[in-house]
Amino acid sequence: MRTGRPKAPIILSQEENEQLLSISKSRPMTQAVVNRARIILMAAEGAPNHAITEKVKLSPQMICK
Repeated sequence: MRTGRPKAPIILSQEENEQLLSISKSRPMTQAVVNRARIILMAAEGAPNHAITEKVKLSPQMICK
């Protein structure tokens, strides 16, 4: 049985998706911004939070934020 609130789906426009992809591959951006872009992209693809947590190496609380 699942606990907590259901995860709201994230729907990105083509432009938003392209911007986030660009940010996620950017070297001059801070690591926090790059991680946030990667998290949003994975969540938009439908990846569960635990999979995102493992891939980005952040705490579940940071992913849910």
